[in-house]
Order: sequence, then structure tokens, then C-alpha cells
Amino acid sequence: LIAQAIHLTSLKPKGKDRSMTAFRSTIQAQSNDLRDALKDFTAMGSNGDLIDADKNNLEGSHFSTFEMSALMGTGETSSRALIAVALYLFRYIEKLLDGSPTLILLDEAWVFLRNPHFAQMVLKWLKELRKRNAVLGLATQSLSDVMKSSLSDVILENCPTKILLANAEARNKGLREF
Repeated sequence: LIAQAIHLTSLKPKGKDRSMTAFRSTIQAQSNDLRDALKDFTAMGSNGDLIDADKNNLEGSHFSTFEMSALMGTGETSSRALIAVALYLFRYIEKLLDGSPTLILLDEAWVFLRNPHFAQMVLKWLKELRKRNAVLGLATQSLSDVMKSSLSDVILENCPTKILLANAEARNKGLREF
């Protein structure tokens, strides 16, 4: 069902109604559950302004940043939107890796480390990006974010360069262990 709807949507000319709204209308008659699940990501839904588009405006830049603090709010809709947008960006970034030296920096890395979807992507990137001449940087406010992560051993092993800013509590017994 989904594959057929994707195929039908892909047959439309680029820039002509190849959006989530068009995709949702293609499956509208076949599956109410799927149609309802996609509503938030269409022009009718609360996150349509983030995901429902018929063109990509990200191309053609050597330097891109994506501010995601609005998505890092609370609530089911924000969480669903964060996952959808971040997974899209992760895949988009992977497609851009052409062998040119690339730095991918994840600020507020704790958000990615605590989420199972993103933790798996971070794990994959830590192990595989070097083959594509890219490096992953993780920035966080607290060492405990890394040390309490399920990926702490992989991060420590694959991130030989660590920049630690001054911390008045660094001599504190609990923090010293980190």
C-alpha cells in the first residue's frame, strides 16, 4: 500500500504536487489508520510547515545549520515531529557526503543520545563516517550525558579528541569519575 502510494506520487512531475498532502490523498481511500497517522505532517496538520513540501530548499550550500530547539519541546506532537525531521536530515546529510572533508556537529547531543532512533544513527555514524571523509562532533553541556548513554564506550573509543571547558565542579568526587 505504502510502496504503491510512493510510486504514484513519484510519477508526478518534480515540483508538482509531490508533497505529503499529495501522498496522503493517494492513500486516503485505502487506509484510514495510515491517513490519520500522516495528517500532522501535511498542510492540514500541526507540523505541516516542517515536512509538507514539494521541493527541497537545502541544496547548494557548503555550510548548513538546522536549528531544532523548537522541535525539542515536550508533547507527543513535538516528539513525532523531531523524529521525522531529524531522520530526514540525517538521511539528507548522508546523501551529501561525496568524499569532500565534512564536519557534522550535533549540538545538544543529549537529545540524540537519549532517543533510540537517533542513538542508532549516532552509533552508525561514529563507526562509518570516516570511510566517507567525514567526522562527527558531539557537543553537550554535561559529561554525564555521554557517560550515562548506552553509547558511552563507543563515543570514548571513537572520539579521541575531547574539548572540556572549565568547570568549577570538576574536582567534585562524582564528576571526577566521569
